Amino acid sequence: MTKLKIFRQNVILYYSYKGQVLRKNTGFKIDKGDVGTVSKTLKKNELPFKYSNLLKPILELKSEYDDKILFYQLKFKRKPSVKELTLQFNPNLEGFVIPLMDKYYSEKKIQFEGKGYSITSIKDYKSFLNALIDFETENDIRLHLEYIDRKFIRKFIDFLTTPRKPSYYKEFKTKGNLEGRTLRKRLDTFNSFIKWMELEEDLLINSSKLVHYINKSFNEVKDRITRPVKNYSLTLEDINELKKIKTYTDMEKKSIELFLFSCYTSLRFGDVKSVNKTHIKTKLNGTVFRRLSDKTSKPMEVELRKDCLEILETNNYNLNLISNQKINENIKRILQRSNHFHQVSEEFFKKDNSPYKLYELISFHTGRRTFISRLLNEFNIPSSRVMRRTGHTQISTLNKYIHTDDEPINTELL
Repeated sequence: MTKLKIFRQNVILYYSYKGQVLRKNTGFKIDKGDVGTVSKTLKKNELPFKYSNLLKPILELKSEYDDKILFYQLKFKRKPSVKELTLQFNPNLEGFVIPLMDKYYSEKKIQFEGKGYSITSIKDYKSFLNALIDFETENDIRLHLEYIDRKFIRKFIDFLTTPRKPSYYKEFKTKGNLEGRTLRKRLDTFNSFIKWMELEEDLLINSSKLVHYINKSFNEVKDRITRPVKNYSLTLEDINELKKIKTYTDMEKKSIELFLFSCYTSLRFGDVKSVNKTHIKTKLNGTVFRRLSDKTSKPMEVELRKDCLEILETNNYNLNLISNQKINENIKRILQRSNHFHQVSEEFFKKDNSPYKLYELISFHTGRRTFISRLLNEFNIPSSRVMRRTGHTQISTLNKYIHTDDEPINTELL
């Protein structure tokens, strides 16, 4: 028979058969602080008074599943497998992966839009869906849940890291050739999709083992496919040279203004485009930008320069003026007009070992790296103070911005 348990604060029906596990979500969630108490009472098919109104529907659902199990035992003289029990309640469930991922993507899209997440967050789910579609195209198959095993995971990771070769008969939605960080994003989506199928769709998946193997497989290939991040940040000289470059259109001018705004505030593109007047606060020592970070939901507060205030006032406190892709195109085109940004890097190299030119290393996100790097290295601001301005959650994240040198230290001065 089924048991009542708590799984990620959800009250679930738990059933196991020959190593396979079914966790049926009852649709009721418990407050985090009550998990221990509720877990104990559920063993007796009871609930604390606080949740007493949930007991009846939960026990009714449990009774439905227990009746099916009992029927199977009487008819076949054995307990039903997890798949057999699942199909009793989902007789039309076909188990094809793409329709399930499409449903998961649709649910995530609604969830993210409702909470105001950055559009880049939902793109990871769409990209993973497209990769699955391309895998079917490449292998002339229709993916079924029965194929999701270790062999498939190895083959799918190889597929993600291999460049696509379109032909007259096959067109692909993705380019492949993923490197470490992007591959990690796709596999994180894969992990969450697997957990969703097991918990929300009652499907026959041993999620913990599959997630473990996905992570293990990634660790085996990450060193081979991960290339150093082009973490270039601007110097004060770079910024002054940038300001000298002539712009020819209003959009080019806006692109440089927004980029400089990021260099002086550390704001990501998603944070910049969502700026409004309510985020600007006046304090005794000047004007600050204050809000929660779009990405980390952590508070951030940064002092605003006069030129940043002018940019805000000129645009009526609305900086949602241009797409991230277009602003990056404009930045690179503008930088190419300056000999300064045609200098070659001594630190960053392409796959063919030729050095990057400076303009090739710079994108909108360089503004955030510039702000952080200058505070840490040029002004020697402690990491804890920098975090308050950037919305970072861990000091260790800032370590990659700290420059090291080989200057000797006179220990007699210690």
